[in-house]
Amino acid sequence: MQVFEKLQSTYDAATGDNAPELRSALTKSATAIADAIDAVPSGQNDPASLRATEWGILQEGNKSWGPWGTMPDNGVTARIGPGINNYKCSSFVASAYGTGAGVGYGGAGFPIGSRSTIGSLESFSLRYNVLSAKTLSSNAYLAHLPLSGSAQLGTVVSFPPSGIRHPDGHTTLSIGGGAVVYAGPDGGKIQTLQYVQQQEGTSPNYRDYKP
Repeated sequence: MQVFEKLQSTYDAATGDNAPELRSALTKSATAIADAIDAVPSGQNDPASLRATEWGILQEGNKSWGPWGTMPDNGVTARIGPGINNYKCSSFVASAYGTGAGVGYGGAGFPIGSRSTIGSLESFSLRYNVLSAKTLSSNAYLAHLPLSGSAQLGTVVSFPPSGIRHPDGHTTLSIGGGAVVYAGPDGGKIQTLQYVQQQEGTSPNYRDYKP
């Protein structure tokens, strides 16, 4: 299965001071995903949280999610092109559910914001903004995305803005085992939640999608 192959390749490529922690988290993530797959009753679809997790893992190394890439077009939210990194992390988690899990955007799908005023006339006329990391990390009520207490498979893990280094905050997707995936400086990136929290310098909020 491609998801486990991607986890293995990420495990094999892990370097740096936190490589042991990342490898441990990836091993736990693989176990959590395998258990979740086994728990799905015969004839039923995988839950949205599992589908979003699998989609997110497969984005690891996808440079379209980096600052100089053009993020994949989901047809609903405003596209973000090269050189504009703001909101790519928010677009990443929205796409994980709206496209990856197939729940759609708005309504009973993954929540989105108001109509966009950036980009092309098409964006202005037809597209919507994704919810920012600031909004996702707040205590605000969001339909179908309530606050939860911890990071499970598919949990949206969001960090509030923090000073000059992190004025926009950051949003990631939990893949279980203490690992997260997100739109990073080099594209799709898997890392430990602990590492990301140290980089952000703030504590995150957790939200779980509910149909």
